[in-house]
Amino acid sequence: MKIQKRRPGKLIQRAGATAVEFSLTLPILLIFLFATFELGRGNMMLNTTEAAAYEAARVAIVPGATVAEAEAAAQTILATAGIDQFSFSIVPSDLNTASETVEVTINVSYADNSLMVPDFLDGARFVRTCVLNRENQ
Repeated sequence: MKIQKRRPGKLIQRAGATAVEFSLTLPILLIFLFATFELGRGNMMLNTTEAAAYEAARVAIVPGATVAEAEAAAQTILATAGIDQFSFSIVPSDLNTASETVEVTINVSYADNSLMVPDFLDGARFVRTCVLNRENQ
């Protein structure tokens, strides 16, 4: 039975190779990680914007509703996702006028509401419109 001797230099050489491999793969891993966070946040903002437009339109189609009530409903939904900067528009601008439909549009900028500095979605805007028929007045 032969006993092999360990060479002390072999372990040190492998540690250097591991450090090089780690330094080459770490940036790629971090890019994927931050891209996943940013795209996930963008997807959440898109879906929340759509839900807020729908909810605001639902509030606005009820007879006697006001634009302020519809905007408050949208703001409540958007606040659940941490979206506090958005633009809101509604057609007709006076809900007391006779019209068959109500159209609510919400515009959200990703850069104004992101949790970190945007790299992949820089300049992205999420615009969602919901058109619903009004209830009988």
